[in-house]
Amino acid sequence: MDEPIDYLIIGQGISGMMLAFYLWEQKISFKICDADLPFSASPVASGIINPVTGRRLVKTWMIDEILPITFNTYSKLSNLLHKNIIYKTYLEQDFIASTNIDNLVQKNTNQLTKYTDFKRLPLASFDGNHHIENSIHNNYKYDDSQYIKLKISPCFLIDVPELLALWKTFVINENLLITKNFPEHETPLYQHTPFSYDSYNFKNIIFCSGFYGQLNPFFNHLPFTQIKGEAVIANIQNVPFKGIYKSKYTMSAYKNSHYYIGTSYQRDFLNAETSETFLKNSQDFMIARQLNSEIIEQLSGVRSGTTMRRPFMGWHPYFKHIGIMNGMGTKGYSLAPFLAPKLIQNKLEHTPILKDVDIHNYFTF
Repeated sequence: MDEPIDYLIIGQGISGMMLAFYLWEQKISFKICDADLPFSASPVASGIINPVTGRRLVKTWMIDEILPITFNTYSKLSNLLHKNIIYKTYLEQDFIASTNIDNLVQKNTNQLTKYTDFKRLPLASFDGNHHIENSIHNNYKYDDSQYIKLKISPCFLIDVPELLALWKTFVINENLLITKNFPEHETPLYQHTPFSYDSYNFKNIIFCSGFYGQLNPFFNHLPFTQIKGEAVIANIQNVPFKGIYKSKYTMSAYKNSHYYIGTSYQRDFLNAETSETFLKNSQDFMIARQLNSEIIEQLSGVRSGTTMRRPFMGWHPYFKHIGIMNGMGTKGYSLAPFLAPKLIQNKLEHTPILKDVDIHNYFTF
């Protein structure tokens, strides 16, 4: 009998991909099982890595540690795939001057200095091709003679379509991909190790199946949430900036003169399909910015998030060959390269998993 393969990874979104890439680098045997299930989040993501987050303008969780590792990982992937897939850029956001923005800037000055530049400018100088965000909070006093320009740098943009296509070609050529829908609910299939699947034997299994993961009997008690995101790809000829622009939606370069506009953030939704509502909202978004645009594609997916707003990962406390890496939310393209090695290192070297993301927080012993 052949020696069992070390890992079977279920799902080839950003989490599964980063686990597989780390195993490839370490020369550890693995296979990926992925069936291109509909409404997966990774193909719909913008691929933006932003060190400042949220309306409270705070530094992204652990970004000082994450950013160097993430940049290095995508650089190595670029070399492997013979195509650059990470680009350094910046993000701009404009606000009507208000006491709320002043308070946020003063409160977070120390932690934001490394990544941000705030400028107060006369409203008369405002570029009409942008559109000021004036809905931060209606209870604050606005100074309508001025606006604040926030610039965040460095940000990074991942070429998501290119990365996913090239990685899939790579794993197919290396005979690492099983194109099947793995039956997570059939627990007797894999609850003991080694186990057999698709004529292979495996020692360990890691579930990276996005929002489908909440159906797994071993992990369905974890605090999953589902967030629907929609985006459009638009052909725009008169974009007045080269970076990323954030307002109600985020706008970033996609390919050629194509731009990504998105994504919506819907916790309550009836289905995962694209909607006429988002289509109209994105059209209005571009009209308000005087952009000459033509929408060429609509995208929709469901992100796997968590109620604690942190991803989770780890190994089942009783079935120790069964692992999970999930709940990346909107920051999967920055978090997954940082977290994936830590899951494997925990298995091989017994190094601790970060407490904030350890699934053992949700098990009762």
